[in-house]
Amino acid sequence: MKFKFLIAFLLGAVMSASAQGYQDGIEYYKADQFANAKTILERTLNNADTDKSLAYYYLGEIALRDGNKVLAKQYFDNGIAANAENPYNYVGLATLDLLNGNEDAAKENIKLAEKFGKKNNEVTVAIARAYYVANPEVYAKQISKYLEKATKDSKRKEPSIYILKGDMLAAADSINEAVEQYGQAVYFGPEQSAAYVKSANIYFVINPTSAIEMLETLLSLQPNSALAQRELAIKYYDNGQFAKAAELYGQYVKNPNHFREDEERYTVLLFANGKFAEAFDFAQSCEKSFLIQRMMFWSKAALKDYDAAVKYAEEFFSANQGGFFSTNDYAYYGDVLVELKQDSLALVQFEKAIAVDTVKNTGLYERVSKIHENNGNLYQAALAYEKYVNGKAQISPNDYLNVVIKFAKSATVDTTETRMPAVESGLKYIELGLPKVAEQSKFMFLSYKVTLLSAKANNDNTTPEVMAALKELVAALEVDATVLEKQNKLYVNVCGMIGQIANEQKDYATALTYYEKALAADPSKTQLEEVIAKLKTKVK
Repeated sequence: MKFKFLIAFLLGAVMSASAQGYQDGIEYYKADQFANAKTILERTLNNADTDKSLAYYYLGEIALRDGNKVLAKQYFDNGIAANAENPYNYVGLATLDLLNGNEDAAKENIKLAEKFGKKNNEVTVAIARAYYVANPEVYAKQISKYLEKATKDSKRKEPSIYILKGDMLAAADSINEAVEQYGQAVYFGPEQSAAYVKSANIYFVINPTSAIEMLETLLSLQPNSALAQRELAIKYYDNGQFAKAAELYGQYVKNPNHFREDEERYTVLLFANGKFAEAFDFAQSCEKSFLIQRMMFWSKAALKDYDAAVKYAEEFFSANQGGFFSTNDYAYYGDVLVELKQDSLALVQFEKAIAVDTVKNTGLYERVSKIHENNGNLYQAALAYEKYVNGKAQISPNDYLNVVIKFAKSATVDTTETRMPAVESGLKYIELGLPKVAEQSKFMFLSYKVTLLSAKANNDNTTPEVMAALKELVAALEVDATVLEKQNKLYVNVCGMIGQIANEQKDYATALTYYEKALAADPSKTQLEEVIAKLKTKVK
C-alpha cells in the first residue's frame, strides 16, 4: 500500500512543557492572534494564579475587535470590580467611549487610568493605542502626545512604544520601517514576544532562516511561552522542516495552553514521518475531530492492521456524513478492502476516489485494472487501464504497448461478446504507438497485432490479414542485426509459421522464402532442408 500525504505545519527547538497560564493569552493578544488569546483567557480565567482584572481587560479588547461593544463593557466593568486600581480597564472603557463618539467620557476614564498607572509607561502607550484603535487620523495629535510622553518618561526605553509604532507603520505598508521599530522593541525588551513574532512573520516570506532564528532566540529567552513554542513550530513546518516540527510539537502539545488544531497537526506530522503507531496512540487521546478520526484510520491501514483499519474507516465515514472526503480517504479504504479480499467493495471506494477529481485521479484506474485482472475480468481490466493511460499528461510508447497487451489478453480469453471490442481497441493503440516507437522496437507492437488479428478470425491464422501481419513482424525483426540476434527464436517460429501456411495454400514461392529464412537463422533445424528441397522443385 502507498501512503502519501502532503503536509504544511512547523516546529523546532527543545522547550519546557510547562505553561504560563493566562499570561499566554496576553502574549497571543499582543501578537494580534485574538481568537487564540480569547480561548486561553477564557480557559484560564478562574485559575487561582490568574489576574482576573487584567484578563477581563484583554477579553474586553478582543470583544471590541469583534464589534461586540456590549460584551466589551461587561468585561471592563468586571475587571474594575475585580481590581478598581488596575488602570487598564479604564483604558478599555476610554476606547469604547471613543468608538461611541463620547470623547468627554473617554477623557474621564483616561484620567483614572493615569491616576492608577502613574509612572507606568506601558499604560501611557496603551492610552495612545486606544486613540489609534478609535481613529488614527482623527486622533493623530493625541496618539503623538502620549507616545512622546512615554518616550520622554522612559528615556526611550519602553518597548511597547516601538511595538505600537511598528503596528502603525505595518498598517501603512511601510514594512521595512515597521521591522526596524519591532527591532527597537526587542532591543529594549528582549522578553517582548510580540515583537519577535511580528518581525518573524514579516521576514519569513523574504528570509525564512532569519525568521526562524528570531523565534529560536525568543524560545531560549521564554522556554515556557506557548506563543514562542507554537510560532516556532509553525515556521519550522512552513519551511519544510517536518522532523523538527514533529519533535517540537511533541513537547508543545503537553502545554495546557495548546489548541485542538495543534493536536491534529502533531498527529499528522507523526504519520507523515512514518511513526504510524505513535500517531494512532496519540490520536486516541484526542477529541475525535474529523482529522483525528482520519489519522486513526490511516494509521491502522499503514500498520497493516486491516481489520482495525476497516473499523476506524467505517467510524470515520459514518461520523462525518456530508463532510469533504479526500481521494486518499477512499483510496486507502479501497486498499484495505483489497487486502481483506473484498474486491467488489474496494472497487466502489476507488470509483468514489476517482470521482473526487476525475481529471487528477485517473491514476487510480491502474489499481482498478489490477483488481479486475485478479478476478479474471480481463476486458474490464483493459478498459480501466486504458483510462489510466489516457489520464497521463504524457503517454509513452510503453504505455501504449501495455494497453495493447491488456486488450490482447482479453481478446484471446474473454467471451465473443467482448472479443471484437477488445480487438478493435488493441489495434487502435497499435496504430497510435507504432509511430512513437523506435524501429528496433516495432516488433513488440506487431507481435500483438498478430495475436489480435488471429483472435478476430477466431484463432484462424491463415487469413490474409494474419498472414500480412506475420510478414510485417518478420520485416520488423530483420530491421536490426542486434534485434534479430536477441529475438532469434521468435523470428524462426514466425518464419516457420508463414512457410507452413503458405505451403498449405500452395503458395510455394512464399513458403520457400520463409523456410529458407528460418533455416538461415537456425541451421540446427535440419528437418527444413528436405522441405526446402521439395519446394524448389515446385518453384520455377
